[in-house]
Amino acid sequence: MFVRVKRDYVPHLLQFMVQRTSLKDYLESRAKGVTMKNLNSEILEEMPVTLPASDLQEKFVPVIK
Repeated sequence: MFVRVKRDYVPHLLQFMVQRTSLKDYLESRAKGVTMKNLNSEILEEMPVTLPASDLQEKFVPVIK
C-alpha cells in the first residue's frame, strides 16, 4: 500500500512512530485476515497520530536517524 504523508508531517517521524510506538500495536490489532494480516485505507485513516509542531519534528528526526 502506498501511503501519502500530509505536508505537516516529517516522513521520518511518522515512520518512527509506526515502527516503534503504540501505533504499531494499534495497526496490528486492527489488521484484517487470519493467515496474512492486511491493512486498508480506512484503518490507516483512523490511525490516531499526534502532530507535533514542525520545529519539534525537525529537531527529533536527527535523534532517531
